[in-house]
Amino acid sequence: MGNAREHDKIQKIKFNKNDVMTKLKQMKIIVTILLFLSINHIVLGQENSLDKILSKEEIKLLFPDSVKTKFNIQYPIRRVCSYSDKSGNYLMAFTERFDGIADGDTICRNIKAFHFKLVDNQLEKVIEINDAVVEGEPSIWFWTKYCQFTDIDKDGLVEPIIVYGASYEDLEKYRVKILIYYKGKKYAIRHQNCDLDFCRSTQIDKDFYDLPLSIIEQVKSIMRKLEENNHAYFGHWEHEMKRRAVKF
Repeated sequence: MGNAREHDKIQKIKFNKNDVMTKLKQMKIIVTILLFLSINHIVLGQENSLDKILSKEEIKLLFPDSVKTKFNIQYPIRRVCSYSDKSGNYLMAFTERFDGIADGDTICRNIKAFHFKLVDNQLEKVIEINDAVVEGEPSIWFWTKYCQFTDIDKDGLVEPIIVYGASYEDLEKYRVKILIYYKGKKYAIRHQNCDLDFCRSTQIDKDFYDLPLSIIEQVKSIMRKLEENNHAYFGHWEHEMKRRAVKF
């Protein structure tokens, strides 16, 4: 019995040691990220759009099961981006539910993004983004190549722009959503793609047109890139946006 208790004690010590080592690695990664962001912030000022994309190892250590449980992170983490501005240091974690593979492509029917602020080396959730496929859509995913974390209006605060889309059984009918976060408020552009006028529609939040002109122009540049890459077609959208249309 004595040997058994001693064995359990040794195992417990080993477990605690491993737990401490994991915590130290997490702290080291956080400090490294903070140092990286601080240097970039000083050297590049507000010109940097995306400071750092975390490695798989960094993601694994920053988001152990305990953290995932705390913030209800249920889907696999696809990418984590970090940035800084005068209000602090932030992480954006993009997660997508894996629902199999069809025709060589990954199928995801639910997505969530978690926007965190680093406070005293701890994560605090600021924003959560949720969406899912609707009838006829086999998959939905974040279009991270279009996502931006930039201080667009040069006020010292980053205005995150998040873009995601859903495929359709008819490949010409993608659904696209552009989310803009400015001073704690969300602005959205919702688009249903279609090669025919009668089934294509774009909805823009009315308050979007009250944003600084530099932010509006940045969003327009993303819309142009979506069209150039054949990921969306907005029709005569530039004319409609000049007259502050909220639906066209």
